[in-house]
Amino acid sequence: MLMIHTIPQPQQQQLLAVARSTIRAAIAKSPPSTSELPKITGEYGGAFVTLWVTGELRGCVGYFATTNDLVSTVRALTISSWQDQRFAGRRVTVGELDQLVIEISLLSLLTRIDTPRSIVIGKHGIVVRKGKQQGCFLPKVAVERGWDAETFLTQACSMKANLPPQAWHEKETDIFTFTAQVFSESQAFESDNP
Repeated sequence: MLMIHTIPQPQQQQLLAVARSTIRAAIAKSPPSTSELPKITGEYGGAFVTLWVTGELRGCVGYFATTNDLVSTVRALTISSWQDQRFAGRRVTVGELDQLVIEISLLSLLTRIDTPRSIVIGKHGIVVRKGKQQGCFLPKVAVERGWDAETFLTQACSMKANLPPQAWHEKETDIFTFTAQVFSESQAFESDNP
């Protein structure tokens, strides 16, 4: 069963503040402050940090690895997102900090599935893995693009895992789902629910 330990609004705001101070330090080429860092723990299957400038994607990096030190995880992923090679030459600059919106996704542990019918669009993200090749999409991607479960899997294979589009049908390909608690600086924190 997919379970995620959700964090309340004050801790969401603390993690977003850590991410923002980390990116400011990265842009200034100075070490981030280590004083007064909050301790935010819980068992997660991984995390993503996404950077947006005036609605345009400018970095998105995450990983699937069990973590319970969210502050260190968010700091490392913020730097990796700022350095995202897909946006080389277009890294967020000091002049864009006022337009920057940081989004954090905390992920549940992965659950292996055998059929696309197990995927709930809008709730589940997916990972397809065959050998050393792997690709994933966060839950909101299928909603934003109007995909059904089979299209979601096909696109994850071809766009993210560099596999043939129908590789998800193959016995050697593993399919996993996960859920995510997503929060960003653009949210009006009206609720503690993800």
